[in-house]
Amino acid sequence: MLEVEHDALTDAEREMLDALQQWDFRFENDSAGPTVFITWMRFFHEELAADELGPAMWPGMRRSPLPPIALAVLEGQNARWFAQAGDSPVPDCSAVLRRSLSRAAEVLATRLGESATDWRWGDATPMTHPHQGFAGLPLLGQRFSRVGTYPGGPDTLMIKSIDASNAPSFATADFTPSLQVIYDLSNLDASRFMLSTGQSRHYRSPHYDDFLPRFAAGERFTVPTERNAIQAEHTLILSPAGWARENALPASRRRQPVVHTDLRENRHQ
Repeated sequence: MLEVEHDALTDAEREMLDALQQWDFRFENDSAGPTVFITWMRFFHEELAADELGPAMWPGMRRSPLPPIALAVLEGQNARWFAQAGDSPVPDCSAVLRRSLSRAAEVLATRLGESATDWRWGDATPMTHPHQGFAGLPLLGQRFSRVGTYPGGPDTLMIKSIDASNAPSFATADFTPSLQVIYDLSNLDASRFMLSTGQSRHYRSPHYDDFLPRFAAGERFTVPTERNAIQAEHTLILSPAGWARENALPASRRRQPVVHTDLRENRHQ
């Protein structure tokens, strides 16, 4: 894809090629390479296959960020798609690549900005964690749902599923794993866990979304299972209402328990 003549390229097209040449193939938040690649692939796939697949099949295929047809062609397979993508019966990959490059550069510059610094992957693919009850409702959905920016792409361990037909800017990524676990079968207490938001489901709790930055940073935590280890970490005491206040008073001021005594005489027949 990089073997495109630099003559007569626009500034946005040069920015695209430079971003791809500097890309290390990691879907990092600060990298422009993933945004450029997915966007170019969107239009390259469309140039190759939209007309041939037709209106019955194309709408379902256009969402794929890594379409098998386009990947196979880039690997030198199924070159006939190039001939089908144009008017000439002779395969012409350079013409298809050039057209798709121009279309991708135009939409990147129009929707995100003319500089590669405007094309950062994290900014293009925010991840929404919807509230199960209020998501989609005016005001409430925004109040209770959470949005974060995470690394990851469509085929990485930190998977970020996206609809490529929305490239280069995505209203939100479709999904990402909300629970990540690495089990250590030799020592289960050494297993590592992470939640995408927080442990509490009460939005006013400090633990409602305190895992968001740790999730984005790829951190993990352990969960002890031995009683001694759990008690050494934290102990929660649940007391009846008023118990704690009453026992904080001096002994002389504490209310004494009421003893009920049956004063009736025991009568023996």
